[in-house]
Amino acid sequence: MELSLLIVRQIFSMFLMLLVGVSLVKFRIVEQKAGSSLSKIVLYVVLPCTIICTFQNAQQYEMKAELIFVFVVAICCNVLLILLPYPIKKLLKLTAVEQASLSYPNCGEILIPLVVAVLSEEFSVYCCAFMIVQICFLFTHGVGLLSGQRKVKIKSILLNPNVIAIVLAFAMFFLRIRLPLFLNEAIEGFKGMLLPACMLVIGIAIGNSDLKLILSNKRNYLICLLRLIVMPLIVLLIIKVSGLVYVMENAKNVILIVFMATASSSAATVANIAQSFNNDAQNAGIINVMSILFLIITLPIMVIVYQIWI
Repeated sequence: MELSLLIVRQIFSMFLMLLVGVSLVKFRIVEQKAGSSLSKIVLYVVLPCTIICTFQNAQQYEMKAELIFVFVVAICCNVLLILLPYPIKKLLKLTAVEQASLSYPNCGEILIPLVVAVLSEEFSVYCCAFMIVQICFLFTHGVGLLSGQRKVKIKSILLNPNVIAIVLAFAMFFLRIRLPLFLNEAIEGFKGMLLPACMLVIGIAIGNSDLKLILSNKRNYLICLLRLIVMPLIVLLIIKVSGLVYVMENAKNVILIVFMATASSSAATVANIAQSFNNDAQNAGIINVMSILFLIITLPIMVIVYQIWI
């Protein structure tokens, strides 16, 4: 319960930062396209620096076995999230954008800053592990789903700045390579930007959106219900039945991070990919914004359920 209260407090703090971004747009202090530029800074600078810094600081912990474990769990959870929409696809007449929004949660801009703030920097390593697994699926299955093509874009995976950062960070972590102090301090500085920068990006995106249009779309309430509550509960049920929390000493905390990822809002990257293929990017953006708004309520509830049930 204490953890859930901490998450509630931190989410409200994040929500206030988000409102600053909304206000910047509504009062015309920044241009509408400012969000796109800031988003690129987060993607190409802040997140990679956070990942590298996280693994540099994690060298003081003995977590190699836990990292391997979280990779296995992350692969299983990502596969499960991809498969779950298929049985209801015809029944609900899911579009490709809706299916992708259900299968791919936001584990970067939302989860990493939340985990760092509420738990500790040590646990954010597990978020990075989930992220690299998700990126691999997103740029293979996700791109194929949204483009209608089945060709795997290996280049898109390998050139993703966060994948590059994770590969470098992993190599330095396992080889015990430490960055020079001046370089580490510079990276730490960018890492400190993560939470406010991510919230400003989301806030500016919401500020640029028509909230009346967003909240009037009744079908997307169903998509958010499935993404934020139904699918995480199914994942939790499988975790409970599988007995994964008993595999190793710290398994319960490790799996909590993965579960929080599965219970997060839809990934903003879905909207970006949908736009590149002219595939209903507006609706993908609407689902993303709605799920972020509802996440304020649903994520603490999901964590409480996890703590009670697991």
